Amino acid sequence: MTFAADDFRARVRAYITAHAPDLPYRVGTRSPETTAESEVLRAWSRDLYAAGFHGADWPVKYGGQADHDPAEAFIVTEEFAR
Repeated sequence: MTFAADDFRARVRAYITAHAPDLPYRVGTRSPETTAESEVLRAWSRDLYAAGFHGADWPVKYGGQADHDPAEAFIVTEEFAR
């Protein structure tokens, strides 16, 4: 894989825009506050994994991607923060 940061960032941004769950914004906590919120976040995590944006840096035997570039995880984190 030839890593193109701008292309990857655009894909991540577009995916987040199209698929991110609509949850209330909260400052200072990352934990779900309700069972329903927990279920939404678990589904979102599964979707991110299926799209290749979550878990790509895991060992291949656990579902990671062999051609993963470490910069990708940084870009995904930046785009989530944005």
